[in-house]
Amino acid sequence: MGRRSTDEIVKNHTELEGTLKGRGFIQGISCGDASFAEEISKEAFSQGLILETSGAEGEVFKLMPPLTITDEDLDKGLNILRASVKKV
Repeated sequence: MGRRSTDEIVKNHTELEGTLKGRGFIQGISCGDASFAEEISKEAFSQGLILETSGAEGEVFKLMPPLTITDEDLDKGLNILRASVKKV
């Protein structure tokens, strides 16, 4: 997935007050306001991408793609994520 993709989201959307979390293929963004994580998760789901929220107040949205994901599907998911963050 590349931490670079989630890093770009944090840098391009300062309103999230985001910090990167995760290890390996499990990556998340912790938002300063938990409502962002919930809304982004809902928007992504409406576009066919499942994001899980976690954290003490549900402030983290995380990506957990399967290890066998194709580059094409990974790009598709990341594009949905970017669009969801932008919309929210």
